[in-house]
This record gives sequence, structure tokens and C-alpha cells, in this order.
Amino acid sequence: MPKIRFWIIFNNQFRPAPHVTPPKWIAVVQRSLETATRAATATAVKHLVALAEIARLKRNADVEVRLVSIPGDWSPPAPGVFVNETMDNLADLGERMGADPASWDDLAHASSSTGPIA
Repeated sequence: MPKIRFWIIFNNQFRPAPHVTPPKWIAVVQRSLETATRAATATAVKHLVALAEIARLKRNADVEVRLVSIPGDWSPPAPGVFVNETMDNLADLGERMGADPASWDDLAHASSSTGPIA
């Protein structure tokens, strides 16, 4: 069986810096949706890693699962959504990370307590 590779590009942060959410319903709903979406994505990635491990154990498959995401310590240079300065900063970050193979986390061979989705 040939090697199977999964390359996941998560266009967000798995662990963003914490911040206080204002006690207004729009802010609370927005933060709740962000958190729920991030949690659902992390769960889906964990399921993929589990399936890769099952394939490795049951079928002796050679499976790789690699993930890259926006680093948790990154913060937008300007407030707001789809601000040119922020978008340019993210594009530059993506180019630097894409050129560096060390940017990809190897999830298929990571312990369950390490990595961006632990």
C-alpha cells in the first residue's frame, strides 16, 4: 500500500491569545461561534488522526497527518475584519511558514498531549 498523506491548512489559530469578551450579546455570540467552530475543527482533526492510527495498526498503512495553522502568538496589526494591513501581514506569514518545512506539525506521530490540538 502506498504512503497516504493528509496536509491540513487551518486558516485560523487553534490557540488564540485569551481576551475579555464584552458583556453584550453580539460580542458573546461572536466569541461563542468562534470557539465552537474552532472546537469542531479540532475534533475533526483528532478524528482524522485516530483513523490514521487505526489504519496503521490494523492494516499496517503508512499514514502521515500534517497540520499548519496561524501561530497562537500572532495578533493582527490592525483591528477589524479583512483590513488590508492584516491581510498583507497574514499573506507574508503564510509565505514564510510555507517555505519552512518545520512549520508543519506531524500529528500522526505526536503524543496525545502535544501539538496544536491537544
